Amino acid sequence: MANILIDLTQIPSIKTGVAIYAKGYITKLKDTQNKYFLLIQNDEKDYDNLENQNIFIIRLKYKIFRNFFFRTLMEQIYIPYLSIKMKIDVVHSMHYSFPFFLFCKRVISVHDMTFFLFPEYHVKIKVIYFRFFIKLIPYFADKIVFVSKSTQSDFLQQFPKTDRSKIEQIYVGIDNEYNINRENESFILSKYSLHSKKYILFIGTIEPRKNVNGLLTAFSEYCKKNKNINLAIIGMIGWKYTNSLKTIDEDIHSRINMLGYVSEEEKSIILSNALIFIYPSFYEGFGIPILEAMIEEVPVITSNISSMPEVIGNCGILIDPTSPKNIEKAMIDLTDDAQLRTQLSMKAKERTKLFKGVTSADKYASLYGSIIKK
Repeated sequence: MANILIDLTQIPSIKTGVAIYAKGYITKLKDTQNKYFLLIQNDEKDYDNLENQNIFIIRLKYKIFRNFFFRTLMEQIYIPYLSIKMKIDVVHSMHYSFPFFLFCKRVISVHDMTFFLFPEYHVKIKVIYFRFFIKLIPYFADKIVFVSKSTQSDFLQQFPKTDRSKIEQIYVGIDNEYNINRENESFILSKYSLHSKKYILFIGTIEPRKNVNGLLTAFSEYCKKNKNINLAIIGMIGWKYTNSLKTIDEDIHSRINMLGYVSEEEKSIILSNALIFIYPSFYEGFGIPILEAMIEEVPVITSNISSMPEVIGNCGILIDPTSPKNIEKAMIDLTDDAQLRTQLSMKAKERTKLFKGVTSADKYASLYGSIIKK
């Protein structure tokens, strides 16, 4: 029996992509041949009721270790100490950075390459910090896990000399874990002033990379042709946010509902009641909201670049994210074509079988096992 340590300390308290990715497979791990130790902040609640008795929790004080400086010290000092004390065989660093000195095998996850391809989308200090670690991944990792073929390709273009035997591509795996209560559904929709199947939905951090400005421009034109469907936006304000709503006519402004952060259960309810899900991002390493919409069988409009076509397959409408006219046309076409919406929903239901949490969990268990045998 081997010991595997998974470092989840970089996951923020407000759940976004990496948190959903990690929870999706870890909560589905059925491997009882090995012991798993999850290193988490003590305000993290997603792993309180795990069924697998071979998964153990190590908690850190979040008031200290959510601080960037102390979390880095913990990564470089405490994780190596734990690896010796607990006789760890594999450390999985979940989010680019990793301990330099380890006396065991290591797996490092790579989610996207925005720090190289789109540095303008990040705070400068983060670009410097994460570029430094990402450049070293080919030399330090025993296995590098990519969440999509697109991200793997982007990485290899930057680091073409990477040993191909180190590469592992495992898709994000998640499932709908919420059995929606009709009373809760009505309450949540009312709480956010939404009406079932009367809104187009976007989910994502409000930042330049997500192309919310392009979406708002397209929706302004959409409103001239459709008087019944509104736009709802779930997401926190992010880096370099500019309030584009100020440039939109007041009558259109009233049709845009900025919801901010919502809980995972609320998100599931709001998503399942959307007429259309739209995701016109300029770049994604995977695009978890697209998969979440597919799971809820909501027809999707998304970008024709990076990983997004890889995730959606033939289950959605692909658009040029640089063209508001293209985005607008897709929204009009899908709004007006109920048959197409039904077809895309049915296709999505089948395609989500590629991205099940248990499938991802089995692949990670197999990956850890192969590293241990080496």
